[in-house]
Amino acid sequence: MDKVKLMVARFPFGRHEDPDVTDWMVANIIWAKQSHLIDDDIINYRRDDTPITMGRNEAIAGALENDIDFLLMVDSDMKCDAYLPSNPNRLDTDPEAVPFLESAVDHLIRQRQIGKPSVIGAPYCGPPPIENIFVFRWGNCQSDHPAPDFSLDQYTRAEAAVRRGIEEVAALPTGLILIDMKAIEKLTPPYTYYEYKDEREMEKASTEDVTFTRDLALFGVPLFVNWSAWCGHWKRKCVGKPVLLSGEQVGDKYREAVLREMNLDRADELVVVGKRASKNGDNLTESEKDGKWRYIDAGRREEKAEGDEEGSEKADRPVEEKDRGNPELSGVDGAAG
Repeated sequence: MDKVKLMVARFPFGRHEDPDVTDWMVANIIWAKQSHLIDDDIINYRRDDTPITMGRNEAIAGALENDIDFLLMVDSDMKCDAYLPSNPNRLDTDPEAVPFLESAVDHLIRQRQIGKPSVIGAPYCGPPPIENIFVFRWGNCQSDHPAPDFSLDQYTRAEAAVRRGIEEVAALPTGLILIDMKAIEKLTPPYTYYEYKDEREMEKASTEDVTFTRDLALFGVPLFVNWSAWCGHWKRKCVGKPVLLSGEQVGDKYREAVLREMNLDRADELVVVGKRASKNGDNLTESEKDGKWRYIDAGRREEKAEGDEEGSEKADRPVEEKDRGNPELSGVDGAAG
């Protein structure tokens, strides 16, 4: 097979492009120049303007006019290959991570060889406070129903956190995406566009990346995501891939939140009666003060009966399994983590 012609499209709005993108581009252009798969004459496209749909449409049109094989789009707020061990700017290290461009070129060449021009993208998350997954699959609410109820459903954070390798999907983000231009031949301009919830176009229903890739999927173009090539997404923070939480972590975070909310420095200042908590017993009713009270302290509880200044002999014993689920202790074990 002949070497593929590559075009790189960038969109540095306001002449701003994160240094992580620049460093990644330098490293990957060097790789592409040395690759036996890619033609040495790599075309560069840059557009600093809004709306983003205009820039993406112009890049696609330019790639078609110049007989480009593969179009690589890279947004200015990406931290590409964010978990690749060889990336000095990585967020963290994932020993299973693979370089996006190298794996994407290889995959699209193999897809082209079997007569299925395709598109492949890197996964990443939206900005806080939701940090949802910008990768979609087809879903429905019921089976074998005469009225179709198909929908584009986002992968959940828990699902995305444990996925690996290349998987076919229904729609993709375009922050880091490689497009076989033979796949574009099935679309008519405009290639990218927004969809709105109202006729006055005051609220978006779908962004340009979803409409573009979804339309390709509806025309039968295979879309793939490489779950082993995550990007970070620079917003007010760099949003990385989801992390699964354990019960122990949830308990620790809950305990820390309670202490912070009540302005406590130490866990043993926190008094818990039933499901109520207070600092050193403040704001408790007289009947609550007369009853038993407990400290939360790193998974241990202390009990003290009325008038018992030294505390009971149970004072230092760990919370036992039989105590879990006791309504009187509800909230204690969870907060202790």
